[in-house]
Amino acid sequence: MKLPLLTVIVAISQISEQCYGFLLNEKCLVPPPCSCPSRGINTITIICEYNEFNSTPTFEHVGIHAETLDIQLQFNKIETVTDNAFRNLSSVSASTINIRLDHNAIFSLSENAFAGIENSIKLLELENNNLTSLPSVIGKLKTLEYLDIRSNPLRSLSYSVMSNIGHTLNLIFLDLKLFSIWPNEIGLLHCLQSLWIQSVPFTNLKTNVFHNFENSLTALIIEEAQLLETIPLAVCQLSVIQTLRLNNFHGIKQNESSIFQHCTEKRRSLTSLQLVNNNLDSFPDALHVFPSLAYLYLRSNNLESIEVEQIPTNTLLKELDLIRNRFQRIPAAMNELTNLETLYLKNNNISAIEDADFTGLVKLESLYLAHNPITYISKHAFKNNAELSTLDLSYSQLKSIPFAITILPKLVDLDVRYGGQISCTCNMSYLKGWNASRVRYFEGKCANSTQNIQDFIMTSLTHCP
Repeated sequence: MKLPLLTVIVAISQISEQCYGFLLNEKCLVPPPCSCPSRGINTITIICEYNEFNSTPTFEHVGIHAETLDIQLQFNKIETVTDNAFRNLSSVSASTINIRLDHNAIFSLSENAFAGIENSIKLLELENNNLTSLPSVIGKLKTLEYLDIRSNPLRSLSYSVMSNIGHTLNLIFLDLKLFSIWPNEIGLLHCLQSLWIQSVPFTNLKTNVFHNFENSLTALIIEEAQLLETIPLAVCQLSVIQTLRLNNFHGIKQNESSIFQHCTEKRRSLTSLQLVNNNLDSFPDALHVFPSLAYLYLRSNNLESIEVEQIPTNTLLKELDLIRNRFQRIPAAMNELTNLETLYLKNNNISAIEDADFTGLVKLESLYLAHNPITYISKHAFKNNAELSTLDLSYSQLKSIPFAITILPKLVDLDVRYGGQISCTCNMSYLKGWNASRVRYFEGKCANSTQNIQDFIMTSLTHCP
Protein backbone atom coordinates (compact mmCIF):
# COMPACT_ATOMS: atom_id res chain seq x y z
CA MET A 1 0.00 0.00 0.00
CA LYS A 2 1.35 3.40 -0.95
CA LEU A 3 1.41 5.88 1.90
CA PRO A 4 0.59 9.53 1.25
CA LEU A 5 3.69 11.67 0.73
CA LEU A 6 2.90 13.85 3.76
CA THR A 7 2.67 10.76 6.00
CA VAL A 8 6.08 9.56 4.78
CA ILE A 9 7.66 12.98 5.43
CA VAL A 10 6.20 13.12 8.93
CA ALA A 11 7.37 9.58 9.68
CA ILE A 12 10.91 10.31 8.46
CA SER A 13 10.94 13.53 10.47
CA GLN A 14 9.92 11.68 13.63
CA ILE A 15 12.57 9.01 13.09
CA SER A 16 15.19 11.74 12.53
CA GLU A 17 14.20 13.50 15.73
CA GLN A 18 14.41 10.23 17.66
CA CYS A 19 17.85 9.46 16.22
CA TYR A 20 19.02 13.02 16.90
CA GLY A 21 17.77 12.80 20.46
CA PHE A 22 19.48 9.45 20.90
CA LEU A 23 22.79 10.86 19.70
CA LEU A 24 22.51 13.80 22.07
CA ASN A 25 21.75 11.52 24.99
CA GLU A 26 24.65 9.29 23.99
CA LYS A 27 27.00 12.29 23.95
CA CYS A 28 25.85 13.39 27.38
CA LEU A 29 27.64 10.49 29.09
CA VAL A 30 25.40 10.79 32.13
CA PRO A 31 21.66 10.29 32.68
CA PRO A 32 19.15 12.99 33.67
CA PRO A 33 18.76 15.24 35.56
CA CYS A 34 22.15 16.13 34.09
CA SER A 35 22.15 17.63 30.61
CA CYS A 36 24.57 18.22 27.77
CA PRO A 37 23.79 21.33 25.73
CA SER A 38 25.53 21.41 22.38
CA ARG A 39 28.56 23.72 22.21
CA GLY A 40 30.18 22.66 18.99
CA ILE A 41 31.97 19.63 17.71
CA ASN A 42 35.12 20.18 19.80
CA THR A 43 33.50 20.61 23.23
CA ILE A 44 31.26 18.43 25.37
CA THR A 45 29.64 20.07 28.37
CA ILE A 46 28.06 18.07 31.17
CA ILE A 47 25.80 20.18 33.39
CA CYS A 48 24.82 18.63 36.72
CA GLU A 49 24.61 21.79 38.86
CA TYR A 50 21.86 22.55 41.39
CA ASN A 51 20.65 18.95 41.62
CA GLU A 52 21.30 18.29 45.33
CA PHE A 53 23.56 15.34 44.46
CA ASN A 54 25.20 13.73 47.50
CA SER A 55 27.83 12.08 45.34
CA THR A 56 29.18 12.36 41.82
CA PRO A 57 26.89 10.83 39.17
CA THR A 58 27.73 7.66 37.25
CA PHE A 59 29.37 8.54 33.95
CA GLU A 60 28.94 6.34 30.89
CA HIS A 61 31.83 4.75 28.99
CA VAL A 62 31.25 5.93 25.42
CA GLY A 63 33.89 6.05 22.74
CA ILE A 64 33.46 9.59 21.45
CA HIS A 65 36.08 12.30 21.12
CA ALA A 66 36.18 15.97 22.05
CA GLU A 67 39.02 18.42 22.44
CA THR A 68 37.48 19.90 25.60
CA LEU A 69 35.28 18.31 28.27
CA ASP A 70 33.56 20.63 30.77
CA ILE A 71 32.06 18.94 33.85
CA GLN A 72 29.85 21.21 35.97
CA LEU A 73 28.95 19.71 39.35
CA GLN A 74 28.80 22.93 41.37
CA PHE A 75 26.04 23.83 43.84
CA ASN A 76 25.23 20.30 45.00
CA LYS A 77 25.68 18.50 48.34
CA ILE A 78 28.63 16.27 47.46
CA GLU A 79 30.73 15.40 50.53
CA THR A 80 33.31 12.99 49.13
CA VAL A 81 34.71 12.19 45.71
CA THR A 82 35.55 8.49 45.65
CA ASP A 83 38.19 6.53 43.75
CA ASN A 84 37.59 6.23 40.00
CA ALA A 85 34.68 8.71 40.11
CA PHE A 86 35.59 10.01 36.65
CA ARG A 87 37.40 7.01 35.13
CA ASN A 88 34.78 6.34 32.44
CA LEU A 89 35.34 9.83 31.07
CA SER A 90 38.76 8.72 29.87
CA SER A 91 36.91 7.24 26.89
CA VAL A 92 36.32 10.77 25.60
CA SER A 93 40.09 11.20 25.11
CA ALA A 94 39.78 14.94 25.72
CA SER A 95 43.01 16.90 25.77
CA THR A 96 41.47 19.47 28.13
CA ILE A 97 39.14 18.64 31.02
CA ASN A 98 37.63 21.31 33.28
CA ILE A 99 35.93 20.20 36.50
CA ARG A 100 33.76 22.45 38.67
CA LEU A 101 33.06 21.08 42.14
CA ASP A 102 32.68 24.43 43.88
CA HIS A 103 29.87 25.19 46.33
CA ASN A 104 29.44 21.65 47.64
CA ALA A 105 30.22 20.13 51.04
CA ILE A 106 33.37 18.25 50.05
CA PHE A 107 35.71 17.33 52.90
CA SER A 108 37.52 14.49 51.12
CA LEU A 109 38.93 13.75 47.67
CA SER A 110 40.14 10.15 47.47
CA GLU A 111 43.67 9.33 46.37
CA ASN A 112 42.46 8.03 43.00
CA ALA A 113 39.44 10.31 42.53
CA PHE A 114 40.70 11.49 39.13
CA ALA A 115 42.10 8.17 37.95
CA GLY A 116 42.10 7.91 34.18
CA ILE A 117 41.97 11.66 33.50
CA GLU A 118 44.87 12.97 35.62
CA ASN A 119 46.83 14.01 32.54
CA SER A 120 44.01 16.07 31.02
CA ILE A 121 42.61 18.19 33.87
CA LYS A 122 43.50 21.84 33.26
CA LEU A 123 40.95 23.53 35.54
CA LEU A 124 39.73 22.46 38.98
CA GLU A 125 37.33 24.57 41.04
CA LEU A 126 36.87 23.59 44.69
CA GLU A 127 35.77 26.95 46.07
CA ASN A 128 33.37 26.95 49.02
CA ASN A 129 33.74 23.41 50.37
CA ASN A 130 34.86 21.85 53.67
CA LEU A 131 38.46 20.92 52.90
CA THR A 132 40.75 21.25 55.92
CA SER A 133 43.85 20.17 54.02
CA LEU A 134 44.96 20.22 50.41
CA PRO A 135 44.06 16.78 48.97
CA SER A 136 47.12 14.84 47.80
CA VAL A 137 45.28 13.76 44.64
CA ILE A 138 45.64 17.31 43.33
CA GLY A 139 49.38 16.69 43.17
CA LYS A 140 48.74 13.97 40.59
CA LEU A 141 47.27 16.40 38.07
CA LYS A 142 50.13 16.72 35.62
CA THR A 143 48.68 19.50 33.45
CA LEU A 144 46.75 21.58 36.00
CA GLU A 145 46.78 25.27 35.10
CA TYR A 146 43.90 26.74 37.16
CA LEU A 147 43.06 25.94 40.80
CA ASP A 148 40.45 27.64 43.00
CA ILE A 149 40.44 26.58 46.67
CA ARG A 150 38.97 29.69 48.27
CA SER A 151 36.44 29.53 51.11
CA ASN A 152 37.66 26.25 52.56
CA PRO A 153 38.79 25.92 56.22
CA LEU A 154 42.43 25.49 55.17
CA ARG A 155 45.17 26.45 57.60
CA SER A 156 48.18 25.33 55.58
CA LEU A 157 49.25 24.13 52.14
CA SER A 158 50.89 20.82 51.26
CA TYR A 159 54.54 21.04 50.20
CA SER A 160 54.34 17.94 48.01
CA VAL A 161 51.11 19.00 46.27
CA MET A 162 52.31 22.52 45.57
CA SER A 163 55.67 21.21 44.39
CA ASN A 164 54.05 18.76 41.97
CA ILE A 165 51.72 21.31 40.36
CA GLY A 166 54.26 24.12 40.48
CA HIS A 167 55.56 23.55 36.98
CA THR A 168 52.18 23.89 35.25
CA LEU A 169 49.92 26.06 37.43
CA ASN A 170 49.29 29.51 35.97
CA LEU A 171 46.49 30.79 38.21
CA ILE A 172 45.52 30.02 41.82
CA PHE A 173 42.78 31.41 44.06
CA LEU A 174 43.52 31.23 47.80
CA ASP A 175 41.92 32.28 51.07
CA LEU A 176 44.44 32.82 53.87
CA LYS A 177 41.91 33.87 56.49
CA LEU A 178 42.71 30.96 58.85
CA PHE A 179 46.47 30.90 58.23
CA SER A 180 48.72 31.93 61.11
CA ILE A 181 51.73 32.58 58.87
CA TRP A 182 52.31 33.21 55.19
CA PRO A 183 52.42 29.84 53.35
CA ASN A 184 55.89 29.63 51.83
CA GLU A 185 54.63 26.75 49.67
CA ILE A 186 53.22 29.38 47.30
CA GLY A 187 56.82 29.96 46.25
CA LEU A 188 56.88 26.48 44.71
CA LEU A 189 54.60 27.71 41.90
CA HIS A 190 57.40 28.67 39.54
CA CYS A 191 55.17 29.34 36.51
CA LEU A 192 52.49 31.33 38.32
CA GLN A 193 51.08 34.19 36.27
CA SER A 194 48.03 35.18 38.36
CA LEU A 195 47.67 35.06 42.15
CA TRP A 196 44.27 35.85 43.68
CA ILE A 197 44.12 36.01 47.48
CA GLN A 198 40.76 36.52 49.11
CA SER A 199 42.00 37.51 52.57
CA VAL A 200 45.35 38.34 54.20
CA PRO A 201 45.17 38.35 58.04
CA PHE A 202 48.77 39.51 58.67
CA THR A 203 50.12 42.87 59.81
CA ASN A 204 52.97 42.73 57.31
CA LEU A 205 54.39 40.63 54.50
CA LYS A 206 58.04 39.72 54.12
CA THR A 207 59.87 41.02 51.09
CA ASN A 208 60.36 37.53 49.65
CA VAL A 209 56.76 36.25 49.69
CA PHE A 210 56.59 36.33 45.89
CA HIS A 211 60.07 34.89 45.42
CA ASN A 212 60.44 32.34 42.59
CA PHE A 213 57.61 33.80 40.52
CA GLU A 214 58.33 37.51 40.77
CA ASN A 215 59.51 37.40 37.15
CA SER A 216 56.42 35.55 35.88
CA LEU A 217 53.53 37.04 37.87
CA THR A 218 51.52 39.43 35.71
CA ALA A 219 48.41 39.75 37.92
CA LEU A 220 48.14 40.07 41.71
CA ILE A 221 44.75 40.46 43.36
CA ILE A 222 44.33 40.77 47.14
CA GLU A 223 40.72 41.41 48.09
CA GLU A 224 41.04 42.03 51.82
CA ALA A 225 43.89 42.92 54.17
CA GLN A 226 42.46 44.69 57.19
CA LEU A 227 45.71 44.75 59.20
CA LEU A 228 48.26 45.89 56.63
CA GLU A 229 49.19 49.53 57.08
CA THR A 230 51.32 49.94 53.96
CA ILE A 231 51.65 48.41 50.52
CA PRO A 232 54.24 45.65 51.05
CA LEU A 233 57.68 46.05 49.49
CA ALA A 234 57.16 42.61 47.95
CA VAL A 235 54.62 44.15 45.56
CA CYS A 236 57.24 46.53 44.23
CA GLN A 237 59.56 43.62 43.39
CA LEU A 238 57.19 42.11 40.83
CA SER A 239 59.13 42.94 37.70
CA VAL A 240 56.54 42.07 35.02
CA ILE A 241 53.33 42.86 36.91
CA GLN A 242 50.58 44.24 34.66
CA THR A 243 47.45 44.11 36.84
CA LEU A 244 47.43 44.95 40.56
CA ARG A 245 44.31 44.99 42.73
CA LEU A 246 44.65 45.80 46.42
CA ASN A 247 41.09 46.25 47.64
CA ASN A 248 39.61 46.57 51.13
CA PHE A 249 42.93 47.52 52.76
CA HIS A 250 41.18 49.50 55.48
CA GLY A 251 44.29 49.98 57.57
CA ILE A 252 46.50 51.66 54.97
CA LYS A 253 48.08 54.83 56.32
CA GLN A 254 49.42 57.19 53.72
CA ASN A 255 52.49 59.13 54.85
CA GLU A 256 53.50 62.52 53.52
CA SER A 257 55.06 61.09 50.40
CA SER A 258 53.42 57.84 49.34
CA ILE A 259 51.52 54.67 50.17
CA PHE A 260 54.13 53.04 47.95
CA GLN A 261 57.01 54.41 50.01
CA HIS A 262 59.08 51.26 49.46
CA CYS A 263 58.83 51.42 45.68
CA THR A 264 62.06 53.21 44.81
CA GLU A 265 62.16 51.76 41.30
CA LYS A 266 59.41 52.61 38.82
CA ARG A 267 57.43 49.66 37.48
CA ARG A 268 56.62 50.41 33.84
CA SER A 269 54.94 47.06 33.20
CA LEU A 270 51.87 47.88 35.34
CA THR A 271 48.92 49.14 33.29
CA SER A 272 45.93 48.51 35.62
CA LEU A 273 45.68 49.39 39.32
CA GLN A 274 42.74 49.05 41.73
CA LEU A 275 42.74 50.58 45.21
CA VAL A 276 39.05 50.20 46.01
CA ASN A 277 37.44 50.74 49.42
CA ASN A 278 40.71 51.54 51.17
CA ASN A 279 39.69 54.64 53.15
CA LEU A 280 42.13 56.76 51.15
CA ASP A 281 41.71 60.47 51.81
CA SER A 282 44.59 61.60 49.56
CA PHE A 283 45.04 60.86 45.90
CA PRO A 284 47.86 58.27 45.72
CA ASP A 285 51.08 58.87 43.80
CA ALA A 286 50.41 55.80 41.67
CA LEU A 287 51.02 57.64 38.38
CA HIS A 288 54.58 58.42 39.46
CA VAL A 289 55.40 54.91 40.69
CA PHE A 290 53.71 53.22 37.75
CA PRO A 291 54.19 55.60 34.79
CA SER A 292 52.54 53.25 32.25
CA LEU A 293 49.21 53.12 34.08
CA ALA A 294 46.29 53.18 31.68
CA TYR A 295 43.51 52.17 34.11
CA LEU A 296 43.19 53.47 37.68
CA TYR A 297 40.27 52.52 39.91
CA LEU A 298 39.84 54.42 43.19
CA ARG A 299 36.14 53.97 43.87
CA SER A 300 34.70 53.88 47.41
CA ASN A 301 37.37 55.94 49.14
CA ASN A 302 37.30 59.32 50.91
CA LEU A 303 38.89 61.49 48.23
CA GLU A 304 37.91 65.17 48.07
CA SER A 305 40.65 66.62 45.90
CA ILE A 306 43.58 65.79 43.62
CA GLU A 307 46.89 67.54 44.17
CA VAL A 308 48.43 68.62 40.88
CA GLU A 309 51.79 67.25 42.09
CA GLN A 310 50.34 63.74 41.88
CA ILE A 311 49.73 64.04 38.13
CA PRO A 312 52.97 63.78 36.11
CA THR A 313 53.29 65.43 32.73
CA ASN A 314 52.10 63.40 29.76
CA THR A 315 50.48 60.68 31.85
CA LEU A 316 49.20 57.74 29.80
CA LEU A 317 46.05 57.22 31.88
CA LYS A 318 43.00 56.34 29.76
CA GLU A 319 40.39 55.41 32.37
CA LEU A 320 39.84 56.81 35.88
CA ASP A 321 37.22 55.54 38.31
CA LEU A 322 36.38 57.88 41.21
CA ILE A 323 32.91 56.54 42.01
CA ARG A 324 31.68 56.92 45.60
CA ASN A 325 34.14 59.47 46.90
CA ARG A 326 33.58 62.93 48.39
CA PHE A 327 34.28 65.34 45.54
CA GLN A 328 32.20 68.50 45.69
CA ARG A 329 33.64 69.93 42.51
CA ILE A 330 35.77 68.78 39.57
CA PRO A 331 39.43 69.02 40.68
CA ALA A 332 41.52 71.41 38.57
CA ALA A 333 44.28 68.80 38.42
CA MET A 334 41.96 66.61 36.36
CA ASN A 335 42.87 68.68 33.31
CA GLU A 336 46.43 67.31 33.47
CA LEU A 337 45.10 63.89 32.39
CA THR A 338 45.35 64.77 28.72
CA ASN A 339 45.02 61.17 27.47
CA LEU A 340 41.95 60.33 29.54
CA GLU A 341 39.14 58.68 27.55
CA THR A 342 36.75 57.47 30.27
CA LEU A 343 35.95 59.20 33.57
CA TYR A 344 33.66 57.83 36.29
CA LEU A 345 32.49 60.37 38.88
CA LYS A 346 29.22 58.76 39.93
CA ASN A 347 27.99 59.05 43.50
CA ASN A 348 29.90 62.14 44.60
CA ASN A 349 28.68 65.55 45.85
CA ILE A 350 29.25 67.63 42.72
CA SER A 351 26.64 70.35 42.23
CA ALA A 352 28.02 72.35 39.29
CA ILE A 353 30.10 71.89 36.14
CA GLU A 354 32.04 75.03 35.20
CA ASP A 355 33.68 76.22 31.98
CA ALA A 356 37.22 75.17 32.91
CA ASP A 357 36.46 71.81 34.54
CA PHE A 358 37.20 69.58 31.54
CA THR A 359 39.19 71.85 29.21
CA GLY A 360 42.28 69.61 29.27
CA LEU A 361 40.42 66.38 28.56
CA VAL A 362 40.53 66.67 24.79
CA LYS A 363 40.36 62.89 24.27
CA LEU A 364 37.47 62.26 26.65
CA GLU A 365 34.90 59.89 25.13
CA SER A 366 32.75 58.78 28.09
CA LEU A 367 31.76 60.83 31.14
CA TYR A 368 29.67 59.36 33.96
CA LEU A 369 28.23 61.90 36.44
CA ALA A 370 25.18 60.00 37.67
CA HIS A 371 24.02 60.35 41.29
CA ASN A 372 25.47 63.81 41.81
CA PRO A 373 23.31 66.77 42.97
CA ILE A 374 24.12 68.73 39.80
CA THR A 375 21.94 71.78 39.32
CA TYR A 376 24.09 73.78 36.90
CA ILE A 377 26.22 73.07 33.80
CA SER A 378 27.79 76.11 32.15
CA LYS A 379 27.31 76.78 28.44
CA HIS A 380 30.95 76.08 27.61
CA ALA A 381 31.52 73.17 29.98
CA PHE A 382 32.30 70.78 27.11
CA LYS A 383 33.87 73.18 24.62
CA ASN A 384 37.12 71.16 24.41
CA ASN A 385 35.52 67.70 24.53
CA ALA A 386 34.76 67.11 20.87
CA GLU A 387 35.29 63.34 21.26
CA LEU A 388 32.65 62.96 23.98
CA SER A 389 30.09 60.40 22.85
CA THR A 390 28.61 59.10 26.13
CA LEU A 391 27.30 61.42 28.85
CA ASP A 392 25.47 60.10 31.93
CA LEU A 393 23.64 62.80 33.91
CA SER A 394 21.01 60.53 35.44
CA TYR A 395 19.88 61.08 39.02
CA SER A 396 20.99 64.73 38.94
CA GLN A 397 19.01 67.81 39.99
CA LEU A 398 18.91 69.42 36.57
CA LYS A 399 15.71 71.26 35.65
CA SER A 400 16.48 71.50 31.95
CA ILE A 401 18.68 70.00 29.26
CA PRO A 402 22.00 71.90 29.41
CA PHE A 403 22.92 73.94 26.33
CA ALA A 404 26.51 72.62 26.64
CA ILE A 405 25.58 69.27 25.11
CA THR A 406 24.52 70.88 21.82
CA ILE A 407 28.15 71.54 20.85
CA LEU A 408 29.17 67.88 21.16
CA PRO A 409 29.46 66.62 17.57
CA LYS A 410 29.87 62.93 18.49
CA LEU A 411 27.29 62.61 21.27
CA VAL A 412 25.30 59.38 20.74
CA ASP A 413 24.41 58.32 24.29
CA LEU A 414 22.74 60.76 26.71
CA ASP A 415 21.07 59.75 29.98
CA VAL A 416 19.09 62.31 32.02
CA ARG A 417 16.68 59.90 33.77
CA TYR A 418 15.45 59.95 37.34
CA GLY A 419 16.86 63.32 38.32
CA GLY A 420 15.42 66.77 38.66
CA GLN A 421 12.08 67.59 37.14
CA ILE A 422 12.91 68.44 33.51
CA SER A 423 9.78 70.15 32.22
CA CYS A 424 9.29 70.08 28.47
CA THR A 425 8.17 73.62 27.67
CA CYS A 426 9.09 76.41 25.30
CA ASN A 427 11.63 77.55 27.87
CA MET A 428 13.96 75.06 26.15
CA SER A 429 13.67 76.87 22.81
CA TYR A 430 17.45 77.34 22.86
CA LEU A 431 17.60 73.68 21.73
CA LYS A 432 15.63 74.26 18.52
CA GLY A 433 18.74 74.39 16.35
CA TRP A 434 20.17 71.20 17.85
CA ASN A 435 19.91 67.98 15.83
CA ALA A 436 18.79 65.71 18.68
CA SER A 437 18.20 62.83 16.27
CA ARG A 438 21.94 62.17 16.21
CA VAL A 439 21.71 60.92 19.81
CA ARG A 440 20.88 57.25 19.26
CA TYR A 441 20.37 56.45 22.95
CA PHE A 442 18.54 59.35 24.60
CA GLU A 443 17.10 58.34 27.98
CA GLY A 444 14.70 60.60 29.84
CA LYS A 445 11.05 61.64 29.99
CA CYS A 446 9.39 65.00 30.41
CA ALA A 447 8.33 65.75 33.98
CA ASN A 448 5.06 67.32 32.85
CA SER A 449 4.00 64.50 30.47
CA THR A 450 4.81 60.95 29.45
CA GLN A 451 6.61 62.16 26.33
CA ASN A 452 10.28 61.35 25.81
CA ILE A 453 12.45 64.45 26.02
CA GLN A 454 14.05 63.63 22.68
CA ASP A 455 10.65 63.42 20.99
CA PHE A 456 9.66 66.76 22.50
CA ILE A 457 12.80 68.44 21.18
CA MET A 458 12.39 66.97 17.70
CA THR A 459 8.65 67.59 17.33
CA SER A 460 6.82 69.77 19.85
CA LEU A 461 9.67 72.23 20.39
CA THR A 462 9.59 73.22 16.72
CA HIS A 463 6.21 74.88 17.31
CA CYS A 464 7.58 77.19 20.01
CA PRO A 465 8.17 80.82 19.14
